[in-house]
Amino acid sequence: MQPARVKRTYVLDTSVLIHDPDALQSFQEHDLVLPYVVIHEVDGLRRSPNGRGAAASQVVRHLEELRLKQPTLRDVPLNDEGGLLSVYVPEGIALPPAEDVPKSLRDDLVIACAREISAVREDVIIVSKDLGLRVKASAHGLTAQDYRRSKVVQADYAYTGLRPGVLEIPAEHGQDLHTDSVPTPEGLMENEFCTIVLEGHPSAGQFLCRNKQGQLHLVPTKWRSIQGIKPLDDHQRMALDVLLDEDVRCVALIGVAGGGKTLLALAAGLEMVEAHEYESILAIKPIIPVGGRDIGYLKGDKDDKLYSWLMPIFDNLRVLQMYRKHPLDSEMLRESGQLQMESITYLRGRTLHGYWVILDEMQNTTPLEATTALSRIGERTKCVLLADPSQIDNPYVDAQSCGAAFAVNKLQNHPMFAAVPMTVSQRSPFAQLVTDRMRQTTPTA
Repeated sequence: MQPARVKRTYVLDTSVLIHDPDALQSFQEHDLVLPYVVIHEVDGLRRSPNGRGAAASQVVRHLEELRLKQPTLRDVPLNDEGGLLSVYVPEGIALPPAEDVPKSLRDDLVIACAREISAVREDVIIVSKDLGLRVKASAHGLTAQDYRRSKVVQADYAYTGLRPGVLEIPAEHGQDLHTDSVPTPEGLMENEFCTIVLEGHPSAGQFLCRNKQGQLHLVPTKWRSIQGIKPLDDHQRMALDVLLDEDVRCVALIGVAGGGKTLLALAAGLEMVEAHEYESILAIKPIIPVGGRDIGYLKGDKDDKLYSWLMPIFDNLRVLQMYRKHPLDSEMLRESGQLQMESITYLRGRTLHGYWVILDEMQNTTPLEATTALSRIGERTKCVLLADPSQIDNPYVDAQSCGAAFAVNKLQNHPMFAAVPMTVSQRSPFAQLVTDRMRQTTPTA
């Protein structure tokens, strides 16, 4: 007979509800408490013209459904497992408008709520995506943890698109990987890359391959010039292999700044547009405001505003301009419609047909935003998802729960999807020198 599970009380922060609008249904038999400041903040976020606004509106709708069942919002049944929801309203607290609530006040009120509840209940835990709030809570002697439901959990190894290690496969004498059909080793996912050696033929060296429809496909070592550039390492070879494969409809390039993600996505896109495979390139980016200032505070119309946010696209166009045989006019591309820009904010309701879509900075999206963007993909459209999990500015996600990680986890092992790890910076020899000598340098006395 299994012992009865201990019923806990979880105090939720705003970041959890915005990250996952269905979070209220994720705690089974345990009780939930929402500090009033969280509802105040969520209500204010409904007017945000980005993914946060959509998530906040969904949360408020859920709360309204619960309010109709229990007007006081105290001990409202959440499920058939015994979980209850209560809203905690402190006395004598007058809050400013939601957009003016300082983070320090919000954190203090959430912590005060948890402290008061822990005086009458056991096993009270603050759940927040906000690392700073979790640290503050621990300093007050409270238990705090991250929201775990949306984190990507791998069974055997962290899936990146490249199988770690070297696989040894049986081979007949005289077998030629360029022309012979070689069955895929057991356990390799669809479109997963691997490094192999031929059993009994060590002198043949190592080969970089991709599993495509049950057969090992040799990744080319020599490439023709794509918009004036060629791959500089194995990771870029893998990227071009799937970017130029029309059977793969979505490619995720995940890795460090300077790895060539944007450059390769843009070069392959221009190549395909010039070949009339696609009508235009559509660059899409989440708008993460700094200092509370959203896209509306920038001058000009929408395209003028997005130009500032999408400068990496134009920086990489300048690189292609340096290496192409023919001139490349970025303004002409924009005016002709062959290069278009959009924010994830404005994707709802759209269907994208005939585009080469570049989804940039996807490490800054929530799973809901990533799903919204990817579900817009229509006929004759290819999508390239770019992300650097080490550069996350969105306070509601982390490397294991961002939209990029969520998409890779859900789409892996399908013929229409491929992921490539871009782990080596190729920005410039000087940039590599800075990375090698200046990053994580500890000053000496």
